[in-house]
Amino acid sequence: MITNAIWFYPLIVGCLAAVVGGLIGPYIAARRLTFLTGSLSHAAFGGIGLSLVFGWPVLIGALSFTVALSWLLVLIEHYYTQAKDSLISAIWAVGMSIGVVCVSATNQYSANIMSYFFGDLLFTSQTDVWLIGSLAVVILGVVTLLYRSLQLLCFEPEYAVIRNLPTIRLQLVLVTMIAITIVILVKVVGILLVIALLSLPTSTALNITQRFRTTQVVAIIVGCLSVMGGIGLSLVVDIPTGAGIIFCTAALYGLSLINRSLT
Repeated sequence: MITNAIWFYPLIVGCLAAVVGGLIGPYIAARRLTFLTGSLSHAAFGGIGLSLVFGWPVLIGALSFTVALSWLLVLIEHYYTQAKDSLISAIWAVGMSIGVVCVSATNQYSANIMSYFFGDLLFTSQTDVWLIGSLAVVILGVVTLLYRSLQLLCFEPEYAVIRNLPTIRLQLVLVTMIAITIVILVKVVGILLVIALLSLPTSTALNITQRFRTTQVVAIIVGCLSVMGGIGLSLVVDIPTGAGIIFCTAALYGLSLINRSLT
């Protein structure tokens, strides 16, 4: 039984992140937004750098910056469809560059900065639990309320237009949830591994089922198992927790591939 807050808080935050990632990951796969998600996860470093310069709470600064960039991507894509890939690449590079410049200006090259790249789950505070828990509740509520509309947007966008659904606003809602999820996962596994924790549980689930709702449930279970296994692995082998979580996620993905090949 976990009684020490040193382990209890990381486990809670990790499982909350797994729930959020499991809910959003299937939408990313359905809309083929993996490249955009990778871009936003790296661009989030710009928000972290600005937070350090201006003294903002890092989680809030990174969230605001990443959401703003996600909205910019959607709006520009709507009016300039031919520039999508170049724009995503530019956002990726510029966001990281802003972060590098800001960190350089604050002279904070330290283990604290490295934690944003590789995660610092074991240093989770009670404030982090409440803030990330609140964001997770928001995402769960939005997914529940807009479940059918988001499904139409992802799988039948033409039909969504015919039904006069507000597709642009739905896209803004979707990328906002992706941005929130990215910032939560940065706390868990770091900028460099966010895309793996968003894609691998969903890919594992898709090897087991093709039903969308079931995919979300299985992805959540895979994510939670990976978090618990990763924390345990980091304690036993003395490796970074974020890397341990990804190793466990990759192992479960490999098992799902074997299972699929045998059935």
